[in-house]
Amino acid sequence: MAKWRLKIWLKTKCQRIPKNQIRKVILQPLKNIAFLSRVNRVETQLISIIELRKRH
Repeated sequence: MAKWRLKIWLKTKCQRIPKNQIRKVILQPLKNIAFLSRVNRVETQLISIIELRKRH
């Protein structure tokens, strides 16, 4: 479902912008997703450390 939406979103974006900018538009969300997943990983690590400290 999400993939299908993303494809449509990319198609509508690509129609409005010149070819040389399409790569930027596609890469930007991917970079953001990678960044967010990294942040989430760090957050979960912090939470687990805090939980461990509470137990001891």
